[in-house]
Amino acid sequence: TPGSILRDATMASAFGAQKKFLDKRTLGTGLGRLGTMSVVLPCLNEPYAYNTVMKFCNRTPPEVLEEIIVVDDASTPPMVERLQDVPSHCKLKVLRHEDSFGLMIAKQTGGDAAKGTYIGFYD
Repeated sequence: TPGSILRDATMASAFGAQKKFLDKRTLGTGLGRLGTMSVVLPCLNEPYAYNTVMKFCNRTPPEVLEEIIVVDDASTPPMVERLQDVPSHCKLKVLRHEDSFGLMIAKQTGGDAAKGTYIGFYD
């Protein structure tokens, strides 16, 4: 059936043996759809956050973009105030740390909240 199409590929090892593997990008996504993308932007007092969010929003096809997650690592003022004019079709989520925990924890927070098939970090 079309929804259960799996792509097969054959890969030759260094010893000449053939191995079969499945293209994981199409597993369970149906009709060759590659899945969705969550973009995580960790921010601390980032003056260009709005522009960055809008660039991702405007340049990523809507069927691919699952969400844009901005992790505010205790910015002053809060990033949600700077991003309040982002249109809803951009699928923006803003998560906030009340205390600054650093880049790696901010990335972990965004990664844990991501719902896309793939996660991209932009920092």
